[in-house]
Amino acid sequence: MPADTARVDYRVGSEFDPDQPHGRYELTLFADGGATLRHRHRGVHRSWTARVDAVVWPRLIGALRGSSFPQLPRPGTRGPIQELEVSGVEPAGGIWMRRGDGEALGLTDALRVLDSLAHQVSNGAIRGDGTLPRIVYGVTAGGGEEPTPMEVAAFGTLGLRHVGGTVRVDGTVAVVGVPDGAPVTTLPSTGAPPRAVAFGEIGLPGEPQPVVVTGGDDGVIRLWTPTGTLLARQTRHPAPVTAITTTVDDAHLQVWSGDLAGGLLQRGLQPDRPVLNWPGSSAGITALGWAGTPTYQMLVVGTEDGRIARRSLFDPAEIEVWSGPEGPVTALALIGADDDFLIASAGTDGVIRLRTGLEGKPEPDLPGHGATVTGLAFGLIGEQLVLGSCGLDGTVRTWDATTREPLAQWPAGDDWPSGLADARTGDSQRWATGGADGVVRIWAADTGAEVLALATGDAAGDAGAVLCVATALLPGTTLVAAGHQDGTFRVWNAVDGTLVGADRSSDDPVTSVEFGRDGRLSVFVCGTLNGSVRVHDPKTAGLLRVLTPHTDQVLSLAVGTAGPRAEPVVVSGGADGTVRVWSARTGWPVLCLDRHTAGHTDLVTVVALGTVGGHAVVASGGYDRTLRMWDIDTGRPRWRIATPTSTVYALAIGDAVVVTGGLDDSVRMFTADAGALRMATARVPGLVTSVAVGAWRGAPVVVAAGAGVGVRCWTRPGGEPVPVTPPPWPVLSVTLTVAGELWAIGASGVAVIEPAVIEPAVVEPARVVDPSRPDERG
Repeated sequence: MPADTARVDYRVGSEFDPDQPHGRYELTLFADGGATLRHRHRGVHRSWTARVDAVVWPRLIGALRGSSFPQLPRPGTRGPIQELEVSGVEPAGGIWMRRGDGEALGLTDALRVLDSLAHQVSNGAIRGDGTLPRIVYGVTAGGGEEPTPMEVAAFGTLGLRHVGGTVRVDGTVAVVGVPDGAPVTTLPSTGAPPRAVAFGEIGLPGEPQPVVVTGGDDGVIRLWTPTGTLLARQTRHPAPVTAITTTVDDAHLQVWSGDLAGGLLQRGLQPDRPVLNWPGSSAGITALGWAGTPTYQMLVVGTEDGRIARRSLFDPAEIEVWSGPEGPVTALALIGADDDFLIASAGTDGVIRLRTGLEGKPEPDLPGHGATVTGLAFGLIGEQLVLGSCGLDGTVRTWDATTREPLAQWPAGDDWPSGLADARTGDSQRWATGGADGVVRIWAADTGAEVLALATGDAAGDAGAVLCVATALLPGTTLVAAGHQDGTFRVWNAVDGTLVGADRSSDDPVTSVEFGRDGRLSVFVCGTLNGSVRVHDPKTAGLLRVLTPHTDQVLSLAVGTAGPRAEPVVVSGGADGTVRVWSARTGWPVLCLDRHTAGHTDLVTVVALGTVGGHAVVASGGYDRTLRMWDIDTGRPRWRIATPTSTVYALAIGDAVVVTGGLDDSVRMFTADAGALRMATARVPGLVTSVAVGAWRGAPVVVAAGAGVGVRCWTRPGGEPVPVTPPPWPVLSVTLTVAGELWAIGASGVAVIEPAVIEPAVVEPARVVDPSRPDERG
């Protein structure tokens, strides 16, 4: 068989097995570095193509030759089904096995490479067990299912006018007056179907500015004027964040983040600093660097197609583009001094390229690495400017940056080093490197002697591969930070190796990290595979803030006020499992409540705002079948209760109670202060998409509605059913007004609900809970 047809096929799982979290995926790797991946999960079929680093094929084949492949495993092990087939190259053959068979067959190293490829080719959609640094480039997504718009609706006010909004199947939002149904405005389709709509005000005291708020499949929250003009929108990364850089000792700390879609965003770390969307790249951004002198500051961008661009911070339109390696730019380092700059770049060809000045004058190349260069940093040995590098050839090197001569070279301690940073301590120049074995190593830059080996086996657990490293050179000490494959972020003292802290507030691989500082702030900023940008405290490694929007669909919205000055806020719940609180005026992230802050462990279906004891609170329900109450001012959870019979899809807070509705489930009422169950109706067939609590015609009631439910009403707290006359069309949302009216809205219009006049009938009453009986609480 011709060598150019040599391939490895790796198939894992089953799309029909509910115990398989990722369904079935099929990875094919070709000897020329091409890769294809097909994924089937829950009826959704997706595919990707990509290029793989040149070191992968020989190492994979070498690992297979060093194993017992294609020997068949012994029966009896458990785990997902795996099929491994090799053709066109020795050892040719194929086996069928279970996940637990790999170690016994000597396939641990080979499976680690294949799992990492599946994870990276899918841009993280397949989590797998991959633990290698970035070895995949040029990912192109194939076919997938287009998002389907769904009809949702909500009530609110715009200024002094009562309105209702309905999301239509074409992705537009129709806003009408209530109860007359007169058209107010239509919000245009954004191309991302809305999943939630809300109404509120964001103006200053005495200067109200009414807005319509929408959120949908792109994870972005948008604010619209009452006339349908887009007022503001969040800016997010639509692809993995692969590069971060920050300013150091500048007047105002700035952060730039680049992604694999070519997006480049600039953020400040103060609420009054808007997010700036810089002119992007036609290719994915793979490396970023910043440097400044008293008269000039530059941003340098490296891309997947081998280009290097220099941009001025004072004029983003000023750009100088230089050619780099034939493949992706994988590492950058910049230094500015005396109004001059030195720029080092490297890529998959293993060559380090140097340029000087604003014009980027080429200097002699630094060859030597036999594979992709994964890290670069400048430093000083005495008064000698030096450059450090590491690569997938498994070496770390030190170069004289002036004479371009190599000074030292030594093994990296790991075959897959992922990055290098300047870890200078006092007068000693040191390099910090990380790799697939999960160890951060500190090296003497002049001799290559290993000074420290910082393992990750601490109280936070084994975090696996180190994907990125950065250092903070602080007065009297040096800190080294590492981002891990499992989302863990760690900080050590690079002088004595003491662990400063470990943060596990994210499950998403940390792909990039950088240290930033100004006169007020010192932070580590991380980018992740899911497109988020996170800020950590160097003193503790703790998470300070998530700067970016939801990384998946926005499924629910609420608008209200919070804080001692009643600042307007937007609360959102998303398919990424988080509840977010945002400043409605500036868009600044106030809170991010997730599984690591006692939050939901699955997607959040609904949120609601209210007050309890004079404090602003948010309630939320999710796929984890829990109902939670949070204090907005502190972010602390107030209470949590299980809803084992159904996910909560509808939620309302009012009159010191919380009301919920679900799928083929009871409508329930809980006390808002403690979450104690007070009422549970008989099962309501169908999906309840809206609930309301208040007074109707002078009597306290609870109301529920849904497209297949109609409108249901019960007395409160007795729980007796109240007959109503629903409209002749599907109802999506209901509300109870201050005047005691009950309104309903759907795709077909708006209606005022009236009591029904019916003959007496035997009905099943709600179950009223006696709080004095322990077996009926909660």
